[in-house]
Amino acid sequence: MFNFCSIEVPMGWNDIVDKLCENIEAYAKAMDAEDKIEFVQIKEKYGELRVYYTMFIENADAEYTIDTLIANANEEARHTCVRCGGKATVRTVNYISPWCDACAPKREKKVVIKD
Repeated sequence: MFNFCSIEVPMGWNDIVDKLCENIEAYAKAMDAEDKIEFVQIKEKYGELRVYYTMFIENADAEYTIDTLIANANEEARHTCVRCGGKATVRTVNYISPWCDACAPKREKKVVIKD
């Protein structure tokens, strides 16, 4: 399932991604379709978990189930700190990501001194 798959997620989301992959793998195994589903890319973008995959079978129920598993993982990721994995809120600090209060980068203020 992970041949040539690019996985680039923040360390705070590792458990979420691991659980998602285990759930999809178990579902594929139960359908006897382990070699019919391939992950293409798993990443963070704009504070959300993005998972791209390919299915080599036409099965609307399977696609719906996998999309639902991905949507649930994304919802969990949106409220999980990208650094520590704790509870978080989405913040914009140079980019959009969920951060907890302790891990959120402090925005530097640029000070201009006039003579």
